[in-house]
Amino acid sequence: MLQQILSNTPVWVWVLLAFLVQRGVQASRDREVSLRMLLILPLVMLGISLNSLAKHYGLESWPVMLWGSTMLLTGWVVAQRMQPEQMVRISADQYRLQGSWTPLVLMMTIFVGKYAENVALAIVPALSQQNTYVAISSLFFGALNGVFFARVWRVLMLSQSAKPVQIA
Repeated sequence: MLQQILSNTPVWVWVLLAFLVQRGVQASRDREVSLRMLLILPLVMLGISLNSLAKHYGLESWPVMLWGSTMLLTGWVVAQRMQPEQMVRISADQYRLQGSWTPLVLMMTIFVGKYAENVALAIVPALSQQNTYVAISSLFFGALNGVFFARVWRVLMLSQSAKPVQIA
């Protein structure tokens, strides 16, 4: 059965996995990034979640509202708790970020979770009609996306409140 699941997985899924691993390894190192570059991964992960929600539950439904509100609340809470030394604004659009393995762990958790969700729904389509399953899935992925967006949120808060730091 596992061989059948893997062989029926579209090629683009494996390309996405390689991209996510590569970006996660990059995020593990201290680096300077623009706000635009910082947005790429959260937007990719947002796209994966929205695509899955639309495919399984429709975009005009309570799961989207539950997912979205969980994402916003989690993102706000995590952004408030981030340590200031994890990121420094060095120019109008450039930031120095401390390396972390957290983005890779989050991306792999979302990827594996979405993969498992798609397999489960392909095997038992009735799961998409069970409110408990849908609520848990929406809360889980909303929280993960919120943690992902927390860094972007923190950078946006930093850009509004801090002047660029002179680097010697």
